[in-house]
Amino acid sequence: MTCVTCVCQKAQEEVEGLLKTAEMLALKGDTQGQRDQIINELMRVHTRFQARVSEYRTLLNMAVKFFQDLSKV
Repeated sequence: MTCVTCVCQKAQEEVEGLLKTAEMLALKGDTQGQRDQIINELMRVHTRFQARVSEYRTLLNMAVKFFQDLSKV
């Protein structure tokens, strides 16, 4: 399960890095609204990603518990 956590953490850091890059690019000049569009899309994807990670963690925990209980029987 640690490997999955590492992959999720890395993906989250990459999305956050992209958000920071978009914000930095906006400081360099007029982006004609593209910055806001990109940031909104990245935030939407990031939120969906976090929800999915939470669901997968729940599923993994349930599977681990199931197989632990099964091994006791």
